[in-house]
Amino acid sequence: MKNLLTISVLCILFSGCKKNDTTPTVYVSGHLYQTCGGLAVKNQALYIYQLNAGSNSTGTLATGSTDSTGYFKIPYGTTNPINLIELRLGGGNYAVCTWPFYSRDIDDLNVYNISTCNIVVRLNVINPYTSLDTLDINDYRNLTNLKIPGPFTPGILYTANNYQILLPSYLSNSETGILEEPFAYRINHAPTFTIQPFRLKTCGTNEVVINIE
Repeated sequence: MKNLLTISVLCILFSGCKKNDTTPTVYVSGHLYQTCGGLAVKNQALYIYQLNAGSNSTGTLATGSTDSTGYFKIPYGTTNPINLIELRLGGGNYAVCTWPFYSRDIDDLNVYNISTCNIVVRLNVINPYTSLDTLDINDYRNLTNLKIPGPFTPGILYTANNYQILLPSYLSNSETGILEEPFAYRINHAPTFTIQPFRLKTCGTNEVVINIE
């Protein structure tokens, strides 16, 4: 009796004996495509995952699949308001979208096996500097830094086409992407980079403007 009482107390204190309630309260619906402008992915198994959630903490909240048009609708529920939720392809752990738990439905979401976008980097030159100065800036074409000698001129510095977004988030309506992508730059090897956040929309052309002052 004493041992049973001890176990009960531990369950209450640490909630270790309580499973996450996955009774469906909301749903997510939309279409799955192979790429931007690509074909719909038919009859693809899907599941909704949340870390440390689901039956026996497997992380699976619900399962579903696309139909012959790539459409899916998956009801799900969770009592964990902290960890992000992911929409994953069946048979693995590859996620095509993530979002925080909302107490409302998500309709007409467009997701992609390969999510890409275009990025346009533009300079707004207030101070052109001189030939002795150097701009050190993110280069999304090569995932390295680009070094530009002065004097700097206004206009488009470069365009990165088909940049892959590895795990896009739900933004609004049918859109996914990255709400605040950190763009880094500095002049003359400054000890720290200046960070310019900008929004990345999946399948869109996204512009980031850097002020050179």
